[in-house]
Amino acid sequence: MLFRLVFLADGQDYDSLFRAVLKNLPADDKYDYVGERQKDGVISVKLGEKNGLLDRNLNVIFPCVYDLGFSDECDYSILKKDGKYGWVNNKWEVIVPCIYDDVEWGRRSCDWYIHNRLWDTVNQVRLNGKWGRVNYSGRVVTPIVYDSIFCCNRGYYAVKNNGLWGVIDNDNQFVFSFKYENILQSFDPRFIFAVKDEKVGAINLLGEVVIPFEYDRLEDWLLWSSKGVFILRKEHLWGVVDTFGHILVPFKFEKVSIVEAEDNSMLFCAKTDSVDIYFDSLGNKSEKRQKVVTQRSYDYSTHRRNVDTFLDACPKQSYTYVGSFSQGLARVEDCNGKSGFIDRCWEEVIPCIYEYCGDFLNGLAKIRLKDKTGYINREGVLVIDTAYKSIQGFRNEQFIVNSDAGFALLDANGTTKKFSIYDEYSFAFSGFISVRKNGKWGLTDRDGKLVVECKYNEPLEVWDGLLLAVDDSGGSYIDTFGNVVLEESDTVSFCYSFSDGLARVADSNLKVGFMNRNGRIVIPMQFYNAGRFFDGLAWCSFHGGDFEGVLIDSAGRVLGDRFYGGYAQFRGLDLVIVEGTFGYGLISKCGKQIIPCLYENLDFSECYLGLLRAKLNGKWGFIDTTGKTLIPHIYDEVTDFSEGLIGVKKDGVWGYIDGGGNDVVWFNKADK
Repeated sequence: MLFRLVFLADGQDYDSLFRAVLKNLPADDKYDYVGERQKDGVISVKLGEKNGLLDRNLNVIFPCVYDLGFSDECDYSILKKDGKYGWVNNKWEVIVPCIYDDVEWGRRSCDWYIHNRLWDTVNQVRLNGKWGRVNYSGRVVTPIVYDSIFCCNRGYYAVKNNGLWGVIDNDNQFVFSFKYENILQSFDPRFIFAVKDEKVGAINLLGEVVIPFEYDRLEDWLLWSSKGVFILRKEHLWGVVDTFGHILVPFKFEKVSIVEAEDNSMLFCAKTDSVDIYFDSLGNKSEKRQKVVTQRSYDYSTHRRNVDTFLDACPKQSYTYVGSFSQGLARVEDCNGKSGFIDRCWEEVIPCIYEYCGDFLNGLAKIRLKDKTGYINREGVLVIDTAYKSIQGFRNEQFIVNSDAGFALLDANGTTKKFSIYDEYSFAFSGFISVRKNGKWGLTDRDGKLVVECKYNEPLEVWDGLLLAVDDSGGSYIDTFGNVVLEESDTVSFCYSFSDGLARVADSNLKVGFMNRNGRIVIPMQFYNAGRFFDGLAWCSFHGGDFEGVLIDSAGRVLGDRFYGGYAQFRGLDLVIVEGTFGYGLISKCGKQIIPCLYENLDFSECYLGLLRAKLNGKWGFIDTTGKTLIPHIYDEVTDFSEGLIGVKKDGVWGYIDGGGNDVVWFNKADK
């Protein structure tokens, strides 16, 4: 064993504790993987592909027989054994044994949007091909007798049997029985939209029809329901009804959209024969005119590429760059090289006065003004001042600032949480902060409390729950309490941080291999170079000259054919972008070639929608994960697909398209 494994549990050294508990079984023979300590000191372990759990004294809580790992991130954790599901509470007590065929934790549940906590709701479970609901104590609250079930409104559930849908309440009483072809999820507590005889209508929670089933299509009701109106199509013509089913705008227009008047009141803009007719919110014709027109549309037939489209806007701004939307705002750059933000109505809501702007995250964006860095909120108000010498941000939730008075920790409101007694700060990931005092580095928690004393020669970073710590006597791996987990070995000359339970190590000849958390070299030191493991895969090369590389799994097995180029991009989708002799392509995690390496550039972009940015013959477009072109390669530059839109540059002009490649808006050409 190249590293000696050490656990400090209740003051006992690991060796004596291990012999007492595990009966002379060597640690490196007992488990293939030992995870990081969780909040109660418990430790995840693996034997082969099976997961188990030990307490802080290495007593077995769960043997290694489970298909899923254990998590302490919420009040309950799902168990899976032999293909069956159950769950345990946060005390690791089995609440529901592994008896169910499937479990949905709040998926397709309105309660997720209301509470933003999956564990505030009951689970939907499947048993013998039927679905029902079981609360977290294991009590069946909705009989497991339905073909499908989901929360369609707060406290109400759509249920399906024999191809038709009905709705029940929390007491399992039918609001209406099985007679609808589809039920649409609702966030308005007054009614539920449904489909009957291929027509759309609405029912209130007493089961009464409030909007008759005579409409062909409902236009983005999630957007307009907050205004108490709905845009509907009937016999190919559009109109507007209110929540009582009263017609506000008659059904005789080619298109209807909701616009904002100059006095900020709501107007309906109805188009017929290229003529715009305006109605007020009561359905009366109005002389008011629009300030900015916005419309959202939903195409049910292509829902995977559903986007918000914004029509009839004619922005006069000129930009030399437009970025991806983030939290409703997009970064733009004007012809003077200054940056600001536009909103979804194309208005420059934060003026272009900054030398640099970052995207919004958690309500804040990084800016630079007169060579000073700060953070602004979505209203453009400076929250973190530009008066500091330097600012480090962690997910825009916490900030380390340096001023003449020294270092300080600030929260997202710019309020000082703690003045520093340390000489230097840096974020160490996982919510920890690396600090330096008198030339030595230690670790604090996010509130500035010291958890690892300052005695190490290099800054500390938390990876996979462990820190690579180097002091005057050498290197070791420690946990976030400062306990030594793995000590240095003479046979390893260089060590790197853990990722996916494995750490890169190198011998005196600089050959690279991988070590597990027990200190055992599980992949021999044979590679010229290697990257971190991510989602069970790592890129490695055997030679330095020609950069010939391979993908390996956590057992060291080479996947597929070798490819040329020191590049591999993972995205947790069982897909990997690789660089070949003639360009970039896509392979599966089994090594099978999916897309030939022919593209000049290839990048994942919101791949849950099946889009990849691809550059071919000097032009950008988008392809799906089979290589089919979804958006043609006609653009000089493209941004990420975000919030339904893609920023594109064509013939020197910037604008936005939707996920189907349709033009949404183009800005005036701007020459620097």
